[in-house]
Amino acid sequence: MPHGGVELARGRLAPVFFNRSVILAEMVSPQEAVTAGFLDKVVSEAEFAPTVQAIAQAMTKLDMKAHHQTKLKARAELLQVLDESIENDRHSSL
Repeated sequence: MPHGGVELARGRLAPVFFNRSVILAEMVSPQEAVTAGFLDKVVSEAEFAPTVQAIAQAMTKLDMKAHHQTKLKARAELLQVLDESIENDRHSSL
């Protein structure tokens, strides 16, 4: 797995699932994917469009400048590691 992929997984997955998923390539069910951190939510096909609409509507109430700046602050360390990992991946092989 490329360094960037490892770091994305490290930044997103619950620690117990990181090793199981990245190192052991273990597959998980949709519900376990939520617990692991791969997904935020699992809904039925019938609930999909209304759920997307509700989340999109809720996001329209955010101050997008503040949202953007907060995301950058919250993810600054991960973004730096990803930049380094991507550069490392450009100059190395698996």
